[in-house]
Amino acid sequence: MGRYSDSDEWADITPIAQNDGGPNPLAAIAYTEEYSEAMGYFRAVAAKNEKSERALELTEHIISMNPAHYTIWLYRANTIFELQKTNQSNLQDDILEELQWLDNLSLKHLKNYQIW
Repeated sequence: MGRYSDSDEWADITPIAQNDGGPNPLAAIAYTEEYSEAMGYFRAVAAKNEKSERALELTEHIISMNPAHYTIWLYRANTIFELQKTNQSNLQDDILEELQWLDNLSLKHLKNYQIW
């Protein structure tokens, strides 16, 4: 099974499968099982507009597989700001932690123009 489907933390989420255009798509992309599972959970989290620590962890995992995914970067940034607004975290600490993570990631992907 998968990283998320086997986790109690994600038991309340039903992943949303990618719609490639019906049963016989013209040009379906062959994603890895790990990436497909993570994106299914991301689509479900995004559909619920969930902004949480687990959503941040999910975006980090997806970015590790596809660092040029603009939608994931945007959702991650919005989640950080929303967590701060609802007093679930400290913005300054979160931003400093995020910048450290971004610094390490950007050195591995020098031509990634989606990093926020």
